[in-house]
Amino acid sequence: MATTLTTETLRLPGARLGPESSVPPVARMRNLQQTARADVDEDDGLFLGYGFIPGSFPYPYQDNYNRTLEDCSFRSVVLENRYLKAVFVPELGGRLWSLYDKEAHRDLLFTNPVFRPGNLAIRNAWFSGGVEFNCGPVGHHPHTCEPIGCAELALPDGTPVLRLYEFERIRSMAYQMDFFLPEESRFLYARMRLCNETPRVIPAYWWSNIAVPAYSGGRVLVSADEAFSQNKQGVYKLPVAPEGGPDISYPEHTPDSHDYFWNVRPGARKYIAHVGQDGYGLLQCSTDRLQGRKLFVWGQYPGSRRWQEFLSGGAGQGYYHELQAGLGRTQYECVPMPPHTSWEWLEAYGAVQLEPAEAHGSWPAAYAAAERFVNGALPAGGMELLLRETRNTAAKRPAMRQLSYGSGWGTLENIRRAAQGEPPLSPHLDFGPLHAAQEYWRAFLETGDFPGSGPIPSYMLQPEWVALLKASAAGAGHWSWAVHTHLGLCALAADDLDGAHAALSRALSLHAAPEAFFGMAVCEELSGRTGSAADYALRAAVLRPHDRSYARAAAERMHKAGQHGRLLQFLAQRPELSEDGRTRMYQASALLHTGQAAQARRLLCADGGLELPDLREGETTITELWLSLKDLPAENGETETLPSFFDFRLHTAPEEENT
Repeated sequence: MATTLTTETLRLPGARLGPESSVPPVARMRNLQQTARADVDEDDGLFLGYGFIPGSFPYPYQDNYNRTLEDCSFRSVVLENRYLKAVFVPELGGRLWSLYDKEAHRDLLFTNPVFRPGNLAIRNAWFSGGVEFNCGPVGHHPHTCEPIGCAELALPDGTPVLRLYEFERIRSMAYQMDFFLPEESRFLYARMRLCNETPRVIPAYWWSNIAVPAYSGGRVLVSADEAFSQNKQGVYKLPVAPEGGPDISYPEHTPDSHDYFWNVRPGARKYIAHVGQDGYGLLQCSTDRLQGRKLFVWGQYPGSRRWQEFLSGGAGQGYYHELQAGLGRTQYECVPMPPHTSWEWLEAYGAVQLEPAEAHGSWPAAYAAAERFVNGALPAGGMELLLRETRNTAAKRPAMRQLSYGSGWGTLENIRRAAQGEPPLSPHLDFGPLHAAQEYWRAFLETGDFPGSGPIPSYMLQPEWVALLKASAAGAGHWSWAVHTHLGLCALAADDLDGAHAALSRALSLHAAPEAFFGMAVCEELSGRTGSAADYALRAAVLRPHDRSYARAAAERMHKAGQHGRLLQFLAQRPELSEDGRTRMYQASALLHTGQAAQARRLLCADGGLELPDLREGETTITELWLSLKDLPAENGETETLPSFFDFRLHTAPEEENT
């Protein structure tokens, strides 16, 4: 059959994402990849720590989701030929939801049976399954749970091309993904393009994150003899299959949650494969620009299984591993990208079939067999030629048909560029209409000030906009509370606490705005003054009495400050928070610390157990709270063994569960 591009409706059980948070996104984010220590060789050439940022600013948090599943639908775009069916969801960051092998009648990816957000992305909300294409800051990207641009074009031979794209605001770069599936191809091609159209060196980050089913006896194959990983001491190297030691190419051999970044052998093909005992599985291959390969394993402990179930439909569902491919060799780094530069590469996704005896033989023989398959199915010269040929015939051509738009920030950037005499951003991309968040900044661009005293709808961090804010503060905007609030929040995002405190104090002298009060709360928190941080956060919440985001932020800071009695009084005045899992956990902790342990236990264990929809990856708060209550007399037959429902520990063996 000829390749087709069609739109469909993807229907499945899903949780409501909810509105974006109204709190300025300046609180610090815990990033599991961040490290400053290393035990690697002097010629490994890693950019360790380069390009890390402390949070999601200027992107607002996405933290108002729940865990209640209801009928849910998303518009999907399908590329299909006689061999493969690829389903994309543009309104969820362009996720490749599924890749179905029509000959083998098997899905090559782990396809989540539900849409269930969890707190794993830079903006909080993230979901497991499929292939996620991460651009911008380190971690799961800012657009993972929001729409990006989607359009259709065609190659010269008529092969349809699906284009997904967006303007990434932290790095100020446009990224573009052109997917095509030639009529007789057993591989889906993804032609990627990053554009640094600024005068600055940018810390570039890209990782294609591929979820694959956790086969019993499955093996990951890469042409590498060693890998980089991380422990409490920092980054180190280890052999893949040491004599007499565990072979980490088998995910089942890794007991706890772990990242392995394969140190790909010089001159080897850039690929990663995951095969079952029968030698069949998924292959991802790329041209050389995408140099890194990674395996993420949740581990085998009860907490590892609980996490995977927590992100899917429940018990017995959601067991998967992640294969990844990136610009850097590890995720402990970004890669310096020169000014006025575009980087391009080609990825291919499809099935691999190896002889089982070869796939599960000695490590060198296994990856040699995989590389032979790659060279036969996807010759390096052929992929490089296809990348070059499609640059002018596809990558730099406008779309024939617009299917949907993304955020509109790229359009605003082009308006700014035109106003300041700069060339347009990726002129072949249509970034769509402006929305209220962008109109707010267009008005500032035209007038040098912000209208009114209402809630701030959006933020900026791009240096060109910060320069405009500073110019306004020195002139017409000297008396503008909003200008000084924005400058304070930008300084806070850049770790300039003195500058942030000065600008926010100036803003508050002009207008008592909750955004400025919350910024001051974060300043105090980062300075170690948790009590003062709680005071400022509470003042912000009082100014927005019906705003759940500010109320949750105040409760969190009272909890961190150990103001347990004050927190209980606050929650008694805000009954709408009683259904919020995290504030209920703070309430249970406060009850425990004020001598009301029995009430704390009842609150924690009611209705089958308290759930935290926004539990952060690696966070064990709910587990530790239960363990602090486990020695109390049991009520209503509750067990004294840690229930699996509360066990989110990724590094604790079963025999340690009661310690």
